[in-house]
Amino acid sequence: MRKGWKRRGKGSGPSAVVVLAVVAGIAALVTAAPSRSSSAAPRTVTLNLSGSHPAEQDHHEGTFTATAPLCPKGTWLGDNEEEGDGLRDFTCANGSGTFTADFVGDSEHYVGNDDPKHPGSGPWDISAGTGKWKKLRGKGTATTLTSTGPNSSPIVFTSVWKGVVDFDTTGPTVKVVSTKVKRAATRRGTSGVTVSFTAKDNVRANPLTYRVTATSGQYFEAKLGNVSGARTTVAFAVNGKEADRTLELNIHVFDPWQNETLITKTVKLR
Repeated sequence: MRKGWKRRGKGSGPSAVVVLAVVAGIAALVTAAPSRSSSAAPRTVTLNLSGSHPAEQDHHEGTFTATAPLCPKGTWLGDNEEEGDGLRDFTCANGSGTFTADFVGDSEHYVGNDDPKHPGSGPWDISAGTGKWKKLRGKGTATTLTSTGPNSSPIVFTSVWKGVVDFDTTGPTVKVVSTKVKRAATRRGTSGVTVSFTAKDNVRANPLTYRVTATSGQYFEAKLGNVSGARTTVAFAVNGKEADRTLELNIHVFDPWQNETLITKTVKLR
């Protein structure tokens, strides 16, 4: 035995097998723990569309390429635009799934300011998906780059869509803090009603908006705004000539992808 070394007695310390087991357990915990990078975060994207409005057809169709995190390429088909729905169904060439965007397709007939009513650009909004893209949501602006114009047959065009996307279908968390009623002195007078609530999103940086409606008998009013601070308060002046005994408050809170949470409260007016 070397000088300065001491023989380890029985039970005096962990064996090599135990040490290895502890190390392996720690490694497993580290591997299983969710990383911060896995949290939802919007990403900028660009889609380049080539398309046409075939002669005597009521839809647009074509191909596309896209930047990550979207699939690299695929085909797209527009729904019946004569009815004004303007949906775009994108199918990924790699078989990963599909996603659907709302878009007014008539703008693909024009470039720039060729027509004041159709300036060749407009908003798009990804609202649904399948497969890998089931939770995909997004929004941005589409701009027509080239078009043979509304009088050609078929109309052939190119456009670029720029915006942001996220894999987020979770609505905000909303809690009503208080509802207060200042009842009118007479039955036909005006009552004051306030509702206060808090809201937060699963992605902390996401801005939130609200729509609060108040309904009673013939009385209806809606108020819109941005959720800010620790508490948001909305006030209504309820006309007793139009209202019944109770007032229904519907609190809708939306994240940027239009994921919605709804809370309903009923208060007594008299």
